[in-house]
Amino acid sequence: RERLLMKSFVAISGEKSFFDPNSPQSKAAEWIINEDPLNVNPCTFSGLAQRYAMVVFYFALDGDDWIYNEGWLGGTSVCVGWQKVSCDRDGLVSSLLLSRNNLVGKIPREVKELTGMQLFQAHDNEISGRIPTEIGLLQNMVGFDIESNKLEGELFFDELFELNNIQFFRASDNRFNGTVPWNNLITLFPNLKQFWIASNRFVGNIGTQIGQLQSLQSIFAYNNSLTGTIPSELGNISTLEYLDLENNLLEGAMPEELYGIPGLKRLILSNNLLTGTISASVGNLSLLTDLWLGNNLLTGRLSSDIGRVSLLENLILEENQLTGPIPSDLGNLQKLRYADLSNNVFKGVIPTSFFSLPDLKILYLNNNNLIGSIPPEISNAPALRDLYLNGNLLSGVIPEVLPGALLTLE
Repeated sequence: RERLLMKSFVAISGEKSFFDPNSPQSKAAEWIINEDPLNVNPCTFSGLAQRYAMVVFYFALDGDDWIYNEGWLGGTSVCVGWQKVSCDRDGLVSSLLLSRNNLVGKIPREVKELTGMQLFQAHDNEISGRIPTEIGLLQNMVGFDIESNKLEGELFFDELFELNNIQFFRASDNRFNGTVPWNNLITLFPNLKQFWIASNRFVGNIGTQIGQLQSLQSIFAYNNSLTGTIPSELGNISTLEYLDLENNLLEGAMPEELYGIPGLKRLILSNNLLTGTISASVGNLSLLTDLWLGNNLLTGRLSSDIGRVSLLENLILEENQLTGPIPSDLGNLQKLRYADLSNNVFKGVIPTSFFSLPDLKILYLNNNNLIGSIPPEISNAPALRDLYLNGNLLSGVIPEVLPGALLTLE
């Protein structure tokens, strides 16, 4: 029995994996041969490779210290009682839901034996090293989530592109580097819905063929070093709801086509090198809740059409070169909670319409060229917490605040 088991394990892992008695492979072999309550028969047990791979995974990622490990290394099938494991009707592991579970170590290449895997979720752990190329053998994979770990190296290796069924790809907040194959995503991941690669070390331009992904719902690529312009072809993705490219090195104008995406909810482009103006077409974004364009090189006037974005909650335009009066139409944004227009070149008076907004908590208008007096309507602001007006050309007296008014102001 032992000889037959070891022959199977060596065929999967290679002989060198067992030279170290403390390797995850050696520990897994030892457990299955001598400690496994199931006492598997290598001649009749059809799930041996899968069981071995799961036990290697357990030892490779310090399973004894997991928060959720009930049933692991128990005397049942991996499909029965092994916590956070699900299987399909054929007895193949179909999902591992191990997020926030204190996984520490490297993903072992033995995961290739989990051929039924559809969902691998392991975000917010301490997984390190590189993703094994064998992950590309899991061609039933639909969701792959390794966000917020310590993974490094190249993410988009050739074998990864065998995962043609991927819909949810989440790899943000790691240490991956290199370029992103934007122009090949339509061929490699044709069903992609979520593409999250933020907070890594990616470089290069965003390819124009990204616009061919007609199921894409979200792109999170903030906190990288992406360069070049924002492709106008993004406007072809009618399903896009979230576009976050903040904290990169993108330049040029914001494509007019972005304003034509009907379901766009969050447009986050702050902290880049964008130039040009904010188009009046911004008013077409009827579902937009967040518009973050701060810390760029934008110029021109803020169109009154911004007042048509009725669901807008957060408007971040600070640190640009925007001019002209602040549109009083901002007072139409009944859901506005946070407005930062500071450090621009706005002129004219403070619109009184700000102070009737029911949910406005933060209003930053400091460091502009605003004139006139502070409107007495400030006393009517029902939710205002922070109000910055310093660094302007305001005159007159500070309005009297009636008893019981501005109780939320800090």
